[in-house]
Amino acid sequence: MIADVAKIAKLARLDFEPDQLESVSLNFSEILEYFNRLEKVDTSGVDPVYHATAKPEGTLAEDVQEPNALVLEEVMENAPQTRENQFRVPKVIE
Repeated sequence: MIADVAKIAKLARLDFEPDQLESVSLNFSEILEYFNRLEKVDTSGVDPVYHATAKPEGTLAEDVQEPNALVLEEVMENAPQTRENQFRVPKVIE
């Protein structure tokens, strides 16, 4: 099992010291045991879900402009440089 963990760690580009491999191997075994338990759970009759919530489209609030919202033109007037309603900033990535 330790050799398998070392191989998986290498594939995942994880760097473990040799003395850490035994404890990682034990943790890995526990995780696999949880997967084995999950495989034994009877899920017949349970519809699959594709999102954490039953109705994800109903979880977001409607976009509503507040009465005291900033006016885009006023905001852009205060910026040192703008282009197409966007702030221009100095290049930070070379």
